[in-house]
Amino acid sequence: MNTVGATTRLAIIDHGEPVVRFLAAIGTLGRDPRFAYTTIVVHPLAATPWYAREADEALFVPAGTDAAGVVAALRDAGVTALVCGDAAAYAPVVDLLAEAESTGLHVVGCGAQALARLSDPAALAAVGSEAGVTVDPGASNYRDLEVDTLTDAHGTTWTLGVREVTVRSGDHLVLAEYPAVLAPEVARGMEEAARTLVRASGATGAVTVSFTLADDEVTYAVCRAAASRPVHAGVEETTGASFVELQLRVNAGETLGEAPPQGDGATVEASLLALDPLREGEATGGALRLLSLPVGTGVRVDASRREDDVVDPESDPSSRRSRPGDAIAVRRSPASGALSTGWASSSTAA
Repeated sequence: MNTVGATTRLAIIDHGEPVVRFLAAIGTLGRDPRFAYTTIVVHPLAATPWYAREADEALFVPAGTDAAGVVAALRDAGVTALVCGDAAAYAPVVDLLAEAESTGLHVVGCGAQALARLSDPAALAAVGSEAGVTVDPGASNYRDLEVDTLTDAHGTTWTLGVREVTVRSGDHLVLAEYPAVLAPEVARGMEEAARTLVRASGATGAVTVSFTLADDEVTYAVCRAAASRPVHAGVEETTGASFVELQLRVNAGETLGEAPPQGDGATVEASLLALDPLREGEATGGALRLLSLPVGTGVRVDASRREDDVVDPESDPSSRRSRPGDAIAVRRSPASGALSTGWASSSTAA
């Protein structure tokens, strides 16, 4: 596995809180010479975005630039390595990673070849068939669940429990519960299936495996690289281990232990979205005029927004706008354990 050194100029292609989490993890490792990165946040916005303010540099690359154009811009900026999360403003992540690898840039995390096997439905079906894991991206679902995995270059794969991500507003996650409420044998089966799929793909680094659960039948849905997603907070809070820091250590050639850190307790993560419930969840944006975040024992806030930051309604709707008195009603089904949600007035929400 290639590792990176003290003079690494690391480009981060993503947006929003994942970028902030990655920058924070690098900051905590800054005294170790193996992690002395110069960080460059790549963005398509006219002004430097809020999530790049803790980076060493920000690099503007216009939206719509193809993979070759993005990589050329990185090389012109002296970039030697990159981590790629959501690259929707430019090109498919697999294409970007393949172009980067072909020019000699080091990729932090899952490489293009393995990610192609995991993200392409036909290729993934073949991996699942060979590994004995049911793969059906079109399966109907009642509950959506995820398993985070981390694999080092020496063949050790960790699975870090099962997370529930059923409650959504369109494409945006509203609630994440960790660990998911499941029968122990179902949770163990999901973790083993995730471990088997990732190993069979040849991936290293962090990969999230998603499952659907309907009528007690578990099927695999999709796989993706997972650099620094906000939902990793559940794993971090219950185990005390930084998911992003672990990825950086694996990238530096360190070996994972025989067993992953064990969690203690449970977490529920709520996202505040700039979506208007009176307009069928339409994305709203603009400057954030007032922000007051909760504090207290057992409360963690993963938000780097400040008042007057601009909320991008398309890519980063990180605060919810609704009429006064609105609230989210959250219920758990006694039969299945699944969470559900709906908009309700504050007088009726439980």
